[in-house]
Amino acid sequence: MGNNDTQYWYPDGDKTQKSYIFFEDLYLNRVEGEQQENISTEIVDGHIVNYDTKGKEFDFVFTDVFTCYDLVSGQ
Repeated sequence: MGNNDTQYWYPDGDKTQKSYIFFEDLYLNRVEGEQQENISTEIVDGHIVNYDTKGKEFDFVFTDVFTCYDLVSGQ
């Protein structure tokens, strides 16, 4: 999984799940167990859009307050 600064999102924040998503370059990468799908994306009117279909297929909902965590300092 290459890049150390890549952020991975798991369903309900459960890192034991075998399904997750992450962004790399302009791709949304969706992993379902052993299968991975790379979807070319762009931002249109504040929405993440599938570049190939131009459809607004993705909606990300964050159910908690955003916090910043510094991995190096642990704060």
